[in-house]
Amino acid sequence: MLKRKLKGSTLVVVLVVMGIAALVLVYILSKIHVQIQQYTLEKTTTQAEQQAKSALDKLTKQFINNPSAFGPTPTEVPLGDSGLQICKPDATKPEERCSSSSKVYVRRYKKIIRYSLNNDETIEITMAEAPGSVPASSSTVSVFTDPYENGIGDVLVLMAYRYDGTNGLKVVGECVAKFRNTAENVSCLGDLAVVTGISDTATNVSADAAKTYGSKYFVVRSNSAVSFYRLKALLHAADAEIPVSVAGPISGSNPADLPEGQVQVFTAVVYTEGENVKQTYTELTRMVWIHPQMPEVFDWVLFNGSNSPIEK
Repeated sequence: MLKRKLKGSTLVVVLVVMGIAALVLVYILSKIHVQIQQYTLEKTTTQAEQQAKSALDKLTKQFINNPSAFGPTPTEVPLGDSGLQICKPDATKPEERCSSSSKVYVRRYKKIIRYSLNNDETIEITMAEAPGSVPASSSTVSVFTDPYENGIGDVLVLMAYRYDGTNGLKVVGECVAKFRNTAENVSCLGDLAVVTGISDTATNVSADAAKTYGSKYFVVRSNSAVSFYRLKALLHAADAEIPVSVAGPISGSNPADLPEGQVQVFTAVVYTEGENVKQTYTELTRMVWIHPQMPEVFDWVLFNGSNSPIEK
């Protein structure tokens, strides 16, 4: 009887050890499988990112060399043989394979939406496409932002210029917008006037517009035609940045478009090869300014306080 009990106990111990070993083996194999899946995912994602970046680089170069080839109508450019020839499902090399659904979406915007403006950096808002020409009517712009409101705050300087057939480039005026916890205001010189002082978008425009463009805004108008505006950021810290959106006048509860296109946006969407459930999705976006920016020598002017045209 004792020997039978010992044999039975030994068998139980062996079975328990075998069970534990089986569990450990399953765990190790499961870990290996997960690691293989993770490695494959990382590899395919990196490959898709490289393909997307190559597509953006190729289209950006084409746009810089020939901007007129990119019209205002949104277009889609495939990454395969009928488009950029970067990747396709039946490519011989694995690194050149991607789904046939991979493409670049090309869109032109007549607004500047949440551009990160660094301290002392300037952007240009084009109101007339051809140098030397001006819009036929007055020029109104709405400037949106999310300012830093602690302590000294942020300042945005808006400068307006137009081309004169006789005297060349002339200064129309300048506005200074101060964002602080108290005494927020916009003051203008020259032929620029404040339509709407610094206001909260949450109470003056639609909720979608407030979320898209920024928490505060101001509107400036010129009685004379403006060829382009320049917007400079003077921020609370040297390494700070501020999101800036620029659009046309407020129409109803939403900002209207500007007269001319401002940026060309390329969005590359790459799907890896294979079945839908096993595909990875990668998206990269690049914004390219449509119009070359004037040198910053035109940023600052002296106003003489008279009724004579303001010139630099």
